[in-house]
Amino acid sequence: MMLTLTVALADTQVQDDAGLFTADEIAEITGCGPEAIRSNLSRARKKVRDIYLQTIEEKRRRKV
Repeated sequence: MMLTLTVALADTQVQDDAGLFTADEIAEITGCGPEAIRSNLSRARKKVRDIYLQTIEEKRRRKV
């Protein structure tokens, strides 16, 4: 299943079909600390950003 950009780039909220969850709510649901949730979301945003930029660069190279 593909993550939406909204999920990957959300600051402390994750959007899904049910609505929005704060990092505190996710922490309560998962049993992890809110700091861990925020850190994991930050890493996920960075990874998506890096992959996106890499994809754009590869497409640019192919057009040249």
